[in-house]
Amino acid sequence: MCYNGSTINDVDISSDMIGGNTPKVLAPLYDDRMGQIHRLELDLSLYPRDKSLYGLFEECVRRFPQRVAVRFRDESLTYAQLHARAESMGVRLRELGVRPGEPVALMTARSVEMVVGILAILRAGATYVPIDQGHPPARTQSILRDSGARVCLTVAMIRARQGAVVDTSVLSPVGVPVGPAYIMYTSGSTGVPKGIAVAHHSVTRTVMNTNYVTVEPEDNVLQLVNYAFDGSVFDIFGALLNGATLVVPEQDDITDPDRLAAIINNAGASIVLMTTALFNAYIDHDPMIFAPLRKVLFGGERASVWHVKKALTHLGPGKLVHVYGPTEATIFSSACSLDEVVDDVVPIGKPWSNTRLYVLDGDRQPVAVGVVGELYIGGDGVGMGYWGDARLTCQRFVPDPWVAGAVMYRSGDMVKWLDTGDLVYVGRVDEQIKLRGFRIEPGEIEARLLEHPAVGQCAVIVKGDRLVAFYTSDEPVDDTLLKTHLRTTLPYYMVPDHFEHTDQLPLTHNGKIDRHNLTARAAPTSPTQPDIRYQRSSGQDDVVYRLFAEMLGVPVVGPHDGFSDLGGNSITAMMLASRLKRAGYKVTPRDIMHCQTIDKLLEETSEHTINLADSSDIDVDVQPETGVLDGDVLRLLDDSIAMNNRIVMGAPVAKEYPLSAMQQMQISFETPGSLAIEPLQRVMNLPALRRAYGNLIARHGLLRSVPVKSGGIRVWREYGYGGEETPQIPVIKVAEHLGDELSVQALIEKLTTRSFKGEGILHQLVVAVVDKDTYFLVWVVSHVIFDRVSKEILSRHLIRHYDAVLQGQVLPAEARSFEDYVRQLARGPQGVETHDIVRAFRLHEFYEAKQQAKHLVKATGSRSSTNFNIVVPLESSWQIEHPWETALVVHVKGLRQYLQIDELPILFVTEGREFENQRYYDTVGELTDMIPLFVDARLSPTEITRSVLDRLEFVKQHNIAFLHLAAEGATHAQWAEITSLVDIGSDFEHLDILMFNILGYADDLTAESIVEASWVQPQPLPIQTLLNAITGVHSDKLVCSFRTSCAVDVTRIRDCFKHAATELA
Repeated sequence: MCYNGSTINDVDISSDMIGGNTPKVLAPLYDDRMGQIHRLELDLSLYPRDKSLYGLFEECVRRFPQRVAVRFRDESLTYAQLHARAESMGVRLRELGVRPGEPVALMTARSVEMVVGILAILRAGATYVPIDQGHPPARTQSILRDSGARVCLTVAMIRARQGAVVDTSVLSPVGVPVGPAYIMYTSGSTGVPKGIAVAHHSVTRTVMNTNYVTVEPEDNVLQLVNYAFDGSVFDIFGALLNGATLVVPEQDDITDPDRLAAIINNAGASIVLMTTALFNAYIDHDPMIFAPLRKVLFGGERASVWHVKKALTHLGPGKLVHVYGPTEATIFSSACSLDEVVDDVVPIGKPWSNTRLYVLDGDRQPVAVGVVGELYIGGDGVGMGYWGDARLTCQRFVPDPWVAGAVMYRSGDMVKWLDTGDLVYVGRVDEQIKLRGFRIEPGEIEARLLEHPAVGQCAVIVKGDRLVAFYTSDEPVDDTLLKTHLRTTLPYYMVPDHFEHTDQLPLTHNGKIDRHNLTARAAPTSPTQPDIRYQRSSGQDDVVYRLFAEMLGVPVVGPHDGFSDLGGNSITAMMLASRLKRAGYKVTPRDIMHCQTIDKLLEETSEHTINLADSSDIDVDVQPETGVLDGDVLRLLDDSIAMNNRIVMGAPVAKEYPLSAMQQMQISFETPGSLAIEPLQRVMNLPALRRAYGNLIARHGLLRSVPVKSGGIRVWREYGYGGEETPQIPVIKVAEHLGDELSVQALIEKLTTRSFKGEGILHQLVVAVVDKDTYFLVWVVSHVIFDRVSKEILSRHLIRHYDAVLQGQVLPAEARSFEDYVRQLARGPQGVETHDIVRAFRLHEFYEAKQQAKHLVKATGSRSSTNFNIVVPLESSWQIEHPWETALVVHVKGLRQYLQIDELPILFVTEGREFENQRYYDTVGELTDMIPLFVDARLSPTEITRSVLDRLEFVKQHNIAFLHLAAEGATHAQWAEITSLVDIGSDFEHLDILMFNILGYADDLTAESIVEASWVQPQPLPIQTLLNAITGVHSDKLVCSFRTSCAVDVTRIRDCFKHAATELA
């Protein structure tokens, strides 16, 4: 069954070949050779299959005329405005003779015009053919010839129609689509790019009423994918067919972490799709950049287990979705929502909505679970074929033997089924490469390379994340000449990073090129000799050379070596710019890509470089506000707090709103202040740091708020301080020599005695100076506005504001304020009643178990507090790679062994930053909640972990904040039963019976400073404690800090916890 995509229209294909009456679960397939039943599942969802994309967009125009449809920089268009501009341009296309179903090319930069152009072509009933402006002219001409496009829209043409008065009656009413929605061109093995035609309904099936990602009208979809690649179709139509807003960043924003973070926060971005390579780069840099997002989709090449684990550790479950799908099957064929990594495998998942996945052997028969086969894709996402290439279409789009009249796409990807029903990618049938998210046919590169007159034979392979070309010739050819030759016909991502001359290409016993042999031989090196790197290198600039070499993976880089010539790309530039910035150089990824060589980079950015000799460094000998440890440090701190109170509270009152229940509790306990300390990995400029501190205060409401009593209750009084007068930062000289940790520790001990009382702001930033090159930033903060995540936010945002001040920029305010969070909690549980919560959390059993634990406290309690530490070695790779699960299970099993209690009433401390898809990971404040968990310690580690995760997810879905309910239960009868069963006491005296808090990864200083010691001190809080545990993970060990008000056997507890870890291993 073959067809030519240039002659058969969408209606023909839809009715004759796709098949629309597929059941929810296909009939089982019986494989006689293996005697096994194989299930092929189709998650069938209803969607408007017969409507055109523009018709569906028009429906959103009618529903949301004034909602912003697209935003680029400071420019935005509402749905009504976008519709008007698309119709105007559609009229012009009809005037140019464009007919329904005709291909129309589009060449634009990122802009609102890009979106207008796509919609205008669709409004005219035509097919859009996006062409990357970065393509060489020869490739652009090849696409125009192959597609048959007579008209090519540009930004200038689209802007020329803005505001034009037109007669839209020349446009036919939007009806059933004729022809494909678009034709996307990808690398072709014959040396010519091939166009893939995709029907309207295939796009609709991908973005409307799907099983993995639902786009809501309130969403802001961030478009990182180039519009000439099919991932952009999800961004554009996922937003515009669901009433959401499409946020289009500039190209340079995508690989600049600070700029992208600002866009995510300023635009309120909630959904993003990116390549795996870009995902990995950002996870390496700072995973919390993605914290404000609701969904992060990534795919395009094999996923990295390490990066996914790191992302999950920082971002938590429910956010990451690993997607898979060739362009021929319309963006996504499968997906996997990642809440954990099992067996060090990141699957490509289960079928996307209205998709069939088959794993077949060489005879196109199903294979057993765990057996590798080729993936065939069926369902409504299957494309129409290769434009104008009936022969290739027949080879790759073949009849589906299990669904009459349907076709399936032969992907060339080797996969296998897991027992879970997920698919795992194994490799390729052919030599096709997926690199940095781009699909590359080595044959196309080889065909172009053979056109060079000096090249005899050649082969292109991938080595790590680089393309390497081997070639034969009479004499070696300069790499630059070969790259210049290829750049005339190939896009930048298909030009090899390295070329290696060889006398002959190795062959297999079958006479084919031995690519495995070539991969083993490939060893990219720098083209310059080692001694050249030092010819232009001063002591400070030597850092630049070293970082270039490290990021490019070469032993040495010379001053005139080209960044791209050594294998650099936009993602490498992003990571390199980040590291250079930390070293004191104000360099952007765009600077690196533009300058290419170190020599030019240093020359063009010299005036922006933060040089030690030129900066406004603190002179620790003459700075008048510098104190010493022997002086009155607390007086210096108090003076600064008093001055900053005057500055902030001198502004008008902006608003008042209630404290959270956790904050009320912290104030009633008069909890001591918290400290956070970290080295300043920048050159010190005190005026800039003060401005950054002021900007940070202005952009986080709680930092300019004061707790006051109003109407008998405590409320936050937020002041309208905007950073006009910069706050004071005391500078304290702690030592005359480098790295004196005891001196820093002595400062910490003094500052921890500071508590915040009365009406005033609850934080102060301090700079500790060791010498002219070594500084520490010390946050002294009340626990009322401070938790673990807030520590990360303050540290990260202060540095961002500091860098922004040095660069003359201003960052946006927090995406969601603490007031928003308080209002979220005030809504109370959603979609559940009291009895649902009691049942889900087994609160009756929790209460009974807690009474047993309280009895132990009463029998062995004292007025003192015993503190002790346990360092538990992690003895297996599984434990090291699954720290969260390990910490939880070791704690539960260790408690069971020591207390001889099988069913434990644990109060589980959570971040409390996600409710009903609203996320507060960029909001400063004490958002911690405590969840009552009745845990059966006899269960297996997997069952314990799953039971806890399920209840944590229940809390998020139904907007349940237990501390808030406990506080509200005294005045709201509907929650009184929960208050009684959680049993925290009228004054929180029973809060701390058995409490468990996982802090995540411990920094080196914290982990290494903890030893297995124990000490006794007066009870710090007026509450009863059986065992309160705070656990951090550091490298190959758990670091556990315990507090108890009971007589306990510390040695035996240590033995029980270490035994639990050994059993788990």
